[in-house]
Amino acid sequence: MKTLMTAILFLLIFPGANTLSAQIQNTSWKGVFNIPSPADCVFEFKTDTVFLTLNGEILETSKFKINEDTLTLQKFSGISPCYLDVIGIYQFKIKDQKLILTIIDDACYTRSMSVPQEPMTAMKKEN
Repeated sequence: MKTLMTAILFLLIFPGANTLSAQIQNTSWKGVFNIPSPADCVFEFKTDTVFLTLNGEILETSKFKINEDTLTLQKFSGISPCYLDVIGIYQFKIKDQKLILTIIDDACYTRSMSVPQEPMTAMKKEN
């Protein structure tokens, strides 16, 4: 019971702690990724997984975590030469239906260079 009360108190004191994660989960964003040539791709975020797709074909699958305004990516399958244990850390911001990613640290040069320089546009959910 004490643990439940602590969790409720945390959510009341830090209401923004969970909202950034909720803002990106189950959303899709279109942008120009350099894979290696510029191509219109979609970043499809699920609960803890993100898919990079081109024309509906999955190119890369990664796990993601959100901590405040930081997005952490770790590939677990796909076309890039990134090693599976290499983690990419990006600052993210959502403003006016745009997703902006800024590299903080990523030892996988291919991933860091493929991320769009321009904001990605939110895609409408299909019913």
